[in-house]
Amino acid sequence: MRRSARLFYSIFPKRVTLEPKIIQLLSDVYPTLDFKRIYFFNGMPWFMKHAFAVGITLPGTYNLSGINIYLDGCNQRSTEGLGLIVHELFHGLQYKELHGGYGIGFMRSFLVFYLTEYFILLKQNLKDHRFFNASKFAYDCHPMEMPAYQHEFEFKQRYEALGLEGMLANLPKTCVADQAGYQFQHSRLMLVPGTVITISFMLIKPIIELLLLLFVPVLWVFELPFNLFSKAKNES
Repeated sequence: MRRSARLFYSIFPKRVTLEPKIIQLLSDVYPTLDFKRIYFFNGMPWFMKHAFAVGITLPGTYNLSGINIYLDGCNQRSTEGLGLIVHELFHGLQYKELHGGYGIGFMRSFLVFYLTEYFILLKQNLKDHRFFNASKFAYDCHPMEMPAYQHEFEFKQRYEALGLEGMLANLPKTCVADQAGYQFQHSRLMLVPGTVITISFMLIKPIIELLLLLFVPVLWVFELPFNLFSKAKNES
């Protein structure tokens, strides 16, 4: 693949389509989700290329309602791969329950609440732990992550035993989630830092992506003579 193409897809990962049977199963697992608003991508966002995460659910940057799920090399039919998708879709359910998941670009209630909960836990754990460990504790004990992991665990156990066809034929009730049940337990004033960061990212992210995108045609022009030379050499 040309460097210009690699740069483009590192900024905007390729969209992938899940298999019809996988979509059918996921629709049964999450009967209240609108899958027309959910998009799947192969690869992590550019600002998370070196993060530990293998999946993340983010708002669509250039729309008012879309939810993007990024997966790092996920096998749809494997227990771990499908479990990861189920986990990320649980966050999609949380998006839906927080003002319908609507907003302007990254300015969605889910991100505000998620960041707020994370910073509260991070601050608590920094008293006794170094930053890396405190950050891990904040993630592991996050009230929006714990139920997602619990649902993922329950799903993987059943999927491992029944397989895709068995789950489609008789989906266990414990694998169905029609609501996430998240409740914010702190003062609304605690939402201010999360709101500021979310708004800042909503404004800055498109600008950074535009600047990165400007390098794609420049790189393509520089590559062109080398590509033509390589093509002529191969044909000779």
